[in-house]
Amino acid sequence: MSEIKQCNVSIECPCCGKVKDIFMTLEEYINYAAYQNGYGLIQQMLPNIPAADRELLAGGMCGECWKEKFVIPPCEYEDEDNTI
Repeated sequence: MSEIKQCNVSIECPCCGKVKDIFMTLEEYINYAAYQNGYGLIQQMLPNIPAADRELLAGGMCGECWKEKFVIPPCEYEDEDNTI
């Protein structure tokens, strides 16, 4: 029985300073290295990595900080009839 080799990539969010460990297979790590060298899109290179983790790998910002900075709360874009 062959053992699946795992790699760990630790990324620190520049906004909140939290460090996230992202575990991936050796093949995914090789694909990540290729992405860093300009080959392909992150979602093509790492389709099995969760989207929030891919965003952290691609842009450096964690999911919580991304939501705080880019998601508009519903009350800010509804009119008086509560319609968008």
